[in-house]
Amino acid sequence: MKLGSMVHCMLLQPELFNDQFAVAPEINKRTNAGKEEWAAFCAQHSDKIVIQEDDYQHARRLVDSAMCNRNVEDIVKGCHEFELEWSADIEDLPFRGFYDAVGEDYIVEIKTINDGNPSNVMSDFYKRKYHMQAALYNTASMGKDIYYIIVETSAPYMCYVAAVDPAYIKKGADDFGYYSRKFMNCMFSNS
Repeated sequence: MKLGSMVHCMLLQPELFNDQFAVAPEINKRTNAGKEEWAAFCAQHSDKIVIQEDDYQHARRLVDSAMCNRNVEDIVKGCHEFELEWSADIEDLPFRGFYDAVGEDYIVEIKTINDGNPSNVMSDFYKRKYHMQAALYNTASMGKDIYYIIVETSAPYMCYVAAVDPAYIKKGADDFGYYSRKFMNCMFSNS
């Protein structure tokens, strides 16, 4: 979770990184003195996410690799709003969420993934129900295009932009409709 949050911030809003994260110095936490030093550092930065230097460097490599991709760079540069909150009634249920970034006529979602092979990505996205998320975003945004920036978290750190296909959104809407009807049936039948 920290890695995804760091990549998200470094890629979309790098100017906010130091406001949100504190990179800890190397501390030997196996000693009493090290434990005290660690506790003091964490207390001093209690308003931030504390990360290790090696985690910071890992995230930096991912973002540097991503920004070498011209499509990623163009999509990110076209964004004008970040962490934009939305709310909508969908299938008679109230929803709220956050778009990672918004361009003039598109929404961006950053997804970090262990294996960036496109065939594995699609399988992983369906398992994580991202197609339902895409359907919600599509409805809430009144049909804006959706792009995933997919960042591989292990070498060679593949990164690419994937436009969300209408069939993917339709599958998400169908699945979402099924689950929301099940949910409503349970709510009204007390089961």
